[in-house]
Amino acid sequence: LDSITLYTLNEHTKDQEIRDLFTASGDNDLGLLSEAGVPAVADPGAKLIEFAHRFNVRVIPLTGPSSLILALMAS
Repeated sequence: LDSITLYTLNEHTKDQEIRDLFTASGDNDLGLLSEAGVPAVADPGAKLIEFAHRFNVRVIPLTGPSSLILALMAS
């Protein structure tokens, strides 16, 4: 856990800050964890996913409590 860097992403996070996350991560993977339940559905994580697609970073949804929500996240 000492090698993990955590960043806060919320409705006030600027697009440039999200871009900087991808630049700073280099070849390391990024993860998205939500305190609101489901990442990118009920929080601003969708913006991170949008930038992942722009940077040609593969997005892999992980199994959650609902297969319907998982399918929505993967779409």
